[in-house]
Amino acid sequence: MGVLKQNHMIQQIIKEGIDVSIMGNLYENVSVVLGQYVETKQNAITIIDDEGVIAKASIANPDIVLDVDEVIIKDYSENKGVFKSLIYNNIIEDTGRRFISGYEECPIAKINDYSIVVS
Repeated sequence: MGVLKQNHMIQQIIKEGIDVSIMGNLYENVSVVLGQYVETKQNAITIIDDEGVIAKASIANPDIVLDVDEVIIKDYSENKGVFKSLIYNNIIEDTGRRFISGYEECPIAKINDYSIVVS
């Protein structure tokens, strides 16, 4: 696993070489990166390949209180399907909690193996 530095924040690659389906498109051999939003200090998940960012799979909201190992997943619009793909690849698990962003429902997920990432 590698460490990336972007926008003055450290990001950790938490899984490599997986396949994800977003908006019905299959992206093969991608990596999942865990970072942190500067403003809220909430977790951020980005999906990347050798050419760059495929999807920013999370959003931040300063009004939502999250546990240290939780993240708000953006599973609508251009990210439809990312929630199921991250669960399928054992990156996250569904907490059952939801948050409404505008007209969209956003799942709040627990990041699996979070203690390994932050240690």
